[in-house]
Amino acid sequence: MILEKYPSYKDSGVEWLGEIPHDWEIIRIKDYSYLKARIGWQGLRSDEFQDKGEYYCITGTDFEKGKINWKNAYFVSKERYDQDKYIQLKVGDLLITKDGTIGKLAIVEEIIKPATLNTGVFVSRPLKNKYLTKYLYWVLSSDVFINFIEPKKYGSTIQHLYQNVFLFFSFPAPTIRIQEKIVVFLDIKTSQIDRKIKLLQDKKISYEEFKKSLINETVCRGINKNVELKDSGIEWIRKIPKTWSVDRMKNRFILKKKKVGEFSKNYKLLSLTQNGVVYRDVEGGFGKFPAEFNSYQIVEKDDLIFCLFDMDVTPRTIGYSNYFGMITGAYTILKSKKGCNKYYYYLYLMADISKKLSFCYTGLRNTIRKEKFFTLEIPVPPVSEQIQITKYLDEKTSKIDEIISKIKDQITTLTEFRKTLINDVVTGKVRVQND
Repeated sequence: MILEKYPSYKDSGVEWLGEIPHDWEIIRIKDYSYLKARIGWQGLRSDEFQDKGEYYCITGTDFEKGKINWKNAYFVSKERYDQDKYIQLKVGDLLITKDGTIGKLAIVEEIIKPATLNTGVFVSRPLKNKYLTKYLYWVLSSDVFINFIEPKKYGSTIQHLYQNVFLFFSFPAPTIRIQEKIVVFLDIKTSQIDRKIKLLQDKKISYEEFKKSLINETVCRGINKNVELKDSGIEWIRKIPKTWSVDRMKNRFILKKKKVGEFSKNYKLLSLTQNGVVYRDVEGGFGKFPAEFNSYQIVEKDDLIFCLFDMDVTPRTIGYSNYFGMITGAYTILKSKKGCNKYYYYLYLMADISKKLSFCYTGLRNTIRKEKFFTLEIPVPPVSEQIQITKYLDEKTSKIDEIISKIKDQITTLTEFRKTLINDVVTGKVRVQND
């Protein structure tokens, strides 16, 4: 796609925006827009939201792909709807979230039933025929808006964009005729890009599901799928090859508890992440670190690292260490007494991905207690077969991971291209050709 520039440019007067086409102008929301929001909560209580009713109350969670998902929206009473006529919605309104996730957008394309706004959302309408609603939608989807709001967000935990700040948002505006061209162009081009991204995302999910099923099938059945099976007696495993045995965790593993003590400076810091066990940069890395690491545990190559707390929210509950280092004492570090640690890594990776150990969770933090964990029964293939399974899964999953990585790169490239295209078009860096 080759897009040309406009014939001539001028200084926009906005430092981070730079030059704009010569016949464009900079306008403010304040001068050419109707902008309203619910004033505080107005006494609106959570128990007033109903699953059924005649009057919708729309919030940012009801926004979906630039539209309102009416199926998920709650209802309020007629009295609440009538309470504030300024936020009663009309077809063509542009809605913008101002609390939490700032700048989420939706255009009201239809009104199924009368609707008002919950707190946290602006309703905007163009005045004086200076801009089109959909044009502003694309401007607010660009870095023009991001560069405006970033230094102006308020609130340390939940961030807010106040109305008296948003009113002074300035943006480049060509003639209405050019805006119409821009809207049609971006609607078509971004839809094409979105379809490509969706196909890639579906493809990525398919490979992730294939990897999941491959690990699940192999750690429970082995490489030879034609072997005779037997009931393992393990609820989360079920059938295993007849030549395999079953044993408790405590009989197969050693619990490691060696601390680094005063020699912590000799060890690099490790962390269990969604991508496995990785090194952490203490000096320049993100996150909070203790003043000293004396209580941290020593991790050796081939160790298994388990996170047995917050099982529903932790990014990964099992890791296999390829490194020598240290990790927080909150983790459980195991090494098999005999056998292949990597096989058991794949076994528990399967359990983690499928949440098959949820029956062990206890307490508000969904923890698996160590004593419970060590009583779990697990399949025990012959050691030689454990090694075969490990080599097979290492080879197969690495190829799948490589494919998934390439798909992710393609998604990132398309996403960045989409963003750049919107930015360049709404700032006039490239010209949408007239018919």
